Amino acid sequence: MGSFPERGYLFQLASDLPAGAQVIEVGSWMGASTCFIAGGLKGAAKIYAVDNFQGLSTCGEDAAWYNRHFQSLGKASTLEIFQRNFSALGFAERAEPVVSDSLAAAKQLGNLKGTVDFIFIDGDHSYEACQADIAAWAPFVKRGGVIAFHDFGSRADGVTRAIFEATKAGRFAEIVGVANTIIAFRM
Repeated sequence: MGSFPERGYLFQLASDLPAGAQVIEVGSWMGASTCFIAGGLKGAAKIYAVDNFQGLSTCGEDAAWYNRHFQSLGKASTLEIFQRNFSALGFAERAEPVVSDSLAAAKQLGNLKGTVDFIFIDGDHSYEACQADIAAWAPFVKRGGVIAFHDFGSRADGVTRAIFEATKAGRFAEIVGVANTIIAFRM
């Protein structure tokens, strides 16, 4: 969900993109970060919001957190809440929810490889899942585009480990910036 400085940073990253940019967010939950990204986009830009909208996670801490929140929501999915939030802000035309797990969505959206301007990954926080997300989604970002991650340096040590390994392996060209637990790289 992110702090206000993180949401502002996502808005800034999106507003730096060209008009008509293509964006993918992996892990959209109820759409808060998605809305901030959409708010910064210009022209006929589009954001593909990838989420199972059921809070399914292989990271134990996250699974418990999602279970508590779904119980308080009294729903089995956050898709309706996501869509309502987007509509309320006038962003409904800008977002396309992709109801899927991350790796299946990468296959489904395979025709976008090498064409995406910005990807924000805030999916499953386990080490293995974050490694898989980097491998699956990095090829989607065009040269000079940006890939950003949430929860770097936070309690989600799997995210931090996977990003450090990808950085050491030369997967990213340079660091664009950091805001709290969001780190962004140029590809």
